[in-house]
Amino acid sequence: MEQPKPEPSKPTDSTVIIHRTGNELEYTAIPLDRNTNLLAETANASSINCGESVKKLVHEYLDLLKSKTISNPEPLSIEYELGKGSQGVVYYSKCHGSDSFQLPVALKFYCPEGFGTKEKYAETMNFNAKVASAIAQIQHDSLLSVRNWFMFKDIRVMEMEWIDGYDLARLMKNSTIDWMQKNLPEDEFAFRMNVVISPGKHHPALKTGIALTIIRHCLDALSALHEHGIAHGDIKPANIMLKRTGGVKIIDYGATIFYQETPPPENLCTPLYAAPEILQDRKKRPTPLSDLSSLGYVLIELLSGQIPFEIFKSDGTPVTYEDLADQKITLIHRLNEILPNDVQRNSKLVNCLTRLIHPDLNSRFQSAKEAIVSEDGISEIYRSLVKGDLVSEYDEDIKYWIRSLRF
Repeated sequence: MEQPKPEPSKPTDSTVIIHRTGNELEYTAIPLDRNTNLLAETANASSINCGESVKKLVHEYLDLLKSKTISNPEPLSIEYELGKGSQGVVYYSKCHGSDSFQLPVALKFYCPEGFGTKEKYAETMNFNAKVASAIAQIQHDSLLSVRNWFMFKDIRVMEMEWIDGYDLARLMKNSTIDWMQKNLPEDEFAFRMNVVISPGKHHPALKTGIALTIIRHCLDALSALHEHGIAHGDIKPANIMLKRTGGVKIIDYGATIFYQETPPPENLCTPLYAAPEILQDRKKRPTPLSDLSSLGYVLIELLSGQIPFEIFKSDGTPVTYEDLADQKITLIHRLNEILPNDVQRNSKLVNCLTRLIHPDLNSRFQSAKEAIVSEDGISEIYRSLVKGDLVSEYDEDIKYWIRSLRF
């Protein structure tokens, strides 16, 4: 009688993987201290003890890994409108993948109306796509992530991350405090009013530490943009979002440009938050210094609860660009009329504000990084808050405040 064939001896002091080659069992030894994908290293697809259908699927997998390109159209459902502007409309959408996967995204549809010709629309969209592609590669936590740029029947669409939260323009309304008072427990409402937000002259103001935390995140994001030769061009409350996780995001790249390269097709800044040099010369492109000035105006508004400029003349007509530029040039001399008393007493903060918005470009911070780390920068103000025992967990305060809101 034929004797059964003895099994191969098992290696010791190692991890053992058994696999089949034909009708034979084989042992493979992997050192215990080795971090490895054992299955991938010890068996080819043809030797795995599996059905023919799976073997075929594995070969398709291996062929896919060798491919240079993959065609993978994403089914996108359009759910509801998130916002509308001069360039088009943004929708909350869902990207549908395989196996019931869904990813919430935001889709911006660029409207061709106003371009005059199809060629002009395509030229501008090509410029915007180039900027969006550069931003997508920066991957900064406080910059809105761009996922894709595609064309559907010649209409350009930018696919972006969807942000669960609120922009500052929405938060800085009196209705925000009204909602909080009606919907939050009394002790929580009192805490938020003491630590996060309070009534301002025209609309709610943010507490100094909260406002500075938001601006610090924005400066960090702008620094990343500027280092890649990109200016945002339209910093304003509506383009700064607070997430429910406590994060801060700069959004809307409609006015964003490569500031050292060919000028964009048009200047799309918001005049109320534009630097004076941009208003004085409408052909002048945005720069890192104009971004800093815009962010300075936002900070003044957050601290004071008012827009620091008159937007209508005494006869009720809107002010001109020249009038608005003049107000911005003299703003550093009017800060004591606008800022709350506690802010005025913080000389470091006033110096920081002055250097953010200074009409003389040589006296303005020369970079976002300088606005963070210099003697007059945000970091120095934080150190003064530490010495005065005024520091709170601002990021956490922002997170729990935004989480409590359900407008």
